[in-house]
Amino acid sequence: MKKVLIPTVVILMAALYFGCAKKKEVIEFDVAYSTDLAIPTLTTGVTYTFTSPDVMTAIGEKLASNGTNADRVGEVYYKDFSLAVKTPSAGNVGFIKWTKFFINAVKQPEQQVAWRYNEGSYTISPTAKSTTLRLNEPNLKNRFMENSVYFKYYLESLTATSPMTLTAMHTIHVKAISE
Repeated sequence: MKKVLIPTVVILMAALYFGCAKKKEVIEFDVAYSTDLAIPTLTTGVTYTFTSPDVMTAIGEKLASNGTNADRVGEVYYKDFSLAVKTPSAGNVGFIKWTKFFINAVKQPEQQVAWRYNEGSYTISPTAKSTTLRLNEPNLKNRFMENSVYFKYYLESLTATSPMTLTAMHTIHVKAISE
């Protein structure tokens, strides 16, 4: 009797445990960020570097509100990135010869994530108020798991410009597993 009872109890307990265990599922969501970039009067043909102030990722809250945590994140990628003229109202982004966008975080190396060259099939209209940058596809998990990140922009102008403010709008896509 013992030979039958013990295996039966073990099987029933295992069935209850695994039958009641919550099924984990893949969670995907987007997080949007935007930063303003003050552009002084630029000289044609000179490469400028602009660094943003620290941007708080608030990633812990965003993960919690989506039913996951940092330990369960698998991938973080850029979904889109664009630059738009904020001021002056008559400004445009057609002055950009090329731009590169990098992301940095504490204890992380600089990583290029977006770029735009104003030539060939990538040419920006001279009157465009905004432009979408081309994206690289690195996994940025380690950077966005930090409390803050900062952005570095490299930009060269086709023509001299007056001071303006550009707004960088970017969206990351997060893939994780539910808790």
